[in-house]
Amino acid sequence: MKRVRLVLFLIFWLILGLAVTAINSHGHDTAGGDHQPAAAEVSRH
Repeated sequence: MKRVRLVLFLIFWLILGLAVTAINSHGHDTAGGDHQPAAAEVSRH
């Protein structure tokens, strides 16, 4: 039983970590989205 609980605990933290990184990456994408197109245009010219 302890092993099952440990596996569930690890899976829970794995999902939680993935959710946090997904939220953080989305936040960075929206924050950097304003600057990235301008930088891309500058490098193109």
